[in-house]
Amino acid sequence: MAGTGVSSSPAYSTSSPSQTPLKRVGTHNGSFHCDEALGCFMIRLTDKFFNAQIVRSRDPKVLDDLDAVLDVGGVYDPSNDCYDHHQKGFEEVFGHGFSTKLSSAGLVYKHFGKELIAKELNVDEGHPDVHRLFLAVYKNFMEAIDAIDNGINQYDTDKPPRYVNNTNLSSRVGKLNLDWTEPDQSAERENEAFQQGMDLAGKEFLDVSFF
Repeated sequence: MAGTGVSSSPAYSTSSPSQTPLKRVGTHNGSFHCDEALGCFMIRLTDKFFNAQIVRSRDPKVLDDLDAVLDVGGVYDPSNDCYDHHQKGFEEVFGHGFSTKLSSAGLVYKHFGKELIAKELNVDEGHPDVHRLFLAVYKNFMEAIDAIDNGINQYDTDKPPRYVNNTNLSSRVGKLNLDWTEPDQSAERENEAFQQGMDLAGKEFLDVSFF
């Protein structure tokens, strides 16, 4: 993907250059993790942010001008579509009996997961199958991404595991970051790697959720 040169910070679009995205969603540039890669993938499936442009930047002036911001900015405010989890005092959890602190992916899933599931099942969000699958996908897939991103160990001595981790997806997405030995360390190459991370995380989310 080519850089679009938003402000002075690297940015890129996941949509075709011939299209004009309705919305722009921001996340940080530099090294990436599974949570923002998956969060960006999921939010682009929603009605509100369908096929949105992804802008990767840490510049507050760039981020302030966007329609949603994930994993950067130091603010969790769903009313303004701000979904960061790094700020001091952040303790948001999924609820429904789960106590793992959320990552940016977990925040997007908490607020938009039922919409995505209902659309795929072609039913209303209030359908009981939507709620059932909403909880099952969190338990069997999403919670591990939240926990790993927040540094929560799966095992604590001889106690039962704190969460289910069947995919090692966080590690596999992390390995897509540019190696320091690669000669091309450009923003364009970094954005290509992030796109690969989005594709990998998104494919597994869809596979786990709907197949």
